[in-house]
Formats: sequence, structure tokens, C-alpha cells
Amino acid sequence: MKKIISIALALLMVAVMLPVMAMAAEVTTAEDLKAAVAAGGEVTLGANITASITIPKDKTVTLNLGAFTLTGDGDHTITNNGTLTVVGSGKVENTDGGKAALFNNVNAIANLNGGTFEGNTWYVIKNLGTITVNGASVTQNDAGSSAIDNGWYGNPGNDCNVNHPGNGYTAKLTIANGNFSGGMNTVKNDDYGVLEIRGGTFSNTNGPTVLNWNVATISGGEF
Repeated sequence: MKKIISIALALLMVAVMLPVMAMAAEVTTAEDLKAAVAAGGEVTLGANITASITIPKDKTVTLNLGAFTLTGDGDHTITNNGTLTVVGSGKVENTDGGKAALFNNVNAIANLNGGTFEGNTWYVIKNLGTITVNGASVTQNDAGSSAIDNGWYGNPGNDCNVNHPGNGYTAKLTIANGNFSGGMNTVKNDDYGVLEIRGGTFSNTNGPTVLNWNVATISGGEF
């Protein structure tokens, strides 16, 4: 009997020591999506949703698009002030003037490991923080605006009314893999921007695939 109890206690101790797996929240409405993102953790789209969401400064969110589309609703589709990872085969899009599919703010971190980011009126992605792209696609359907802008353009409207913080701060964009197309420039590395391209496919019939105004390193990719 003592042997059985000892075995049971040992198994219980092993079970207690196992990591607790957080349940991913599957959302199908704008209200549920905003609430899940505000709470942090893993969030999975279960339907096409029209909403503009904000990742809080102190939160880490993994957004699994699945095969669905997240469309902006009057603001940047995603404003990231915290830590964001995007996965899945779905789409993040914005068609509102002066708004991005993704605005990555100062000190924010974004890892784009999947999904398609698309826009046709302004930058598809505006980065003032740190972004690593490893498998996502970015498409700009407007020849009057770049697909990705990394760093500060120099006026409030193009910089989301965010001033450069000084002290040698840089916006960092690393592209390891993915597909990038269209726009006045496909990737524009602006003031205080540090760009590193290791791979990916870049195409443009309107202008350059890469326009650099600061520091850029290109060690791979197809242009």
C-alpha cells in the first residue's frame, strides 16, 4: 500500500511540475478580439473581423490569423505598443487614408512570421520600433505610397505624430524571408532607420524595391 501511495505522490509531483498550457482565445467578433488582445496571450481569429486593435505596452500577444482577414476600422488595423507575433495564412488589411495595416510604435517589438499585410492608401507597415519579418507578405497597391516605411519621414502626419525619442534611438527592420511588392518604394528606410535584408523576394514596377536614407545591409534576397 505504501508503495502505491509513493508512486501516486511521485506522479502527482511530476504533473504539478509540468508547464501549464494557456488556452488560446478564439474570437469571431470585434468586441471579443479587442478584449482578448487587451488581456494578452494567444489570440486566434475564427472569422473575418473588421476592427482596429491596440496591443498594450505591457502585453505580449500572438495573433494567429488562421485563414481569415482582419480589416481596419477607421484607424491603423494593428497598433503595437507591446510585443506582437503574427502567424497564420490570413490577411491584415487597411484601406483608410493615412492608416497602416500595422503601426509598430517606439520600443514595440513585432515578429511577422506569417500572414499577408495589404494596403492601398498609405504605408502598409510603419515601423518606429523593432520588426523582424520571417515569412510574411507585404503588398502595396498604391503607387503613391511605400509598402514599408522604417524610421522617421520628418513630418507629424507621416510619423503618426510620434517624435524621435533622441539618445541615438533607431528603428530596426530585419527581413529574413517573405514576399514584398508594389508601392512608390517597396521598402523605404528613413531617418534613424536601420535595415537588414537577409532574404525574401522584392518586386516593383513603379519605383525602387529598396530606398535607403540611413543605414542598410543587404546580404541576401531576390530583387
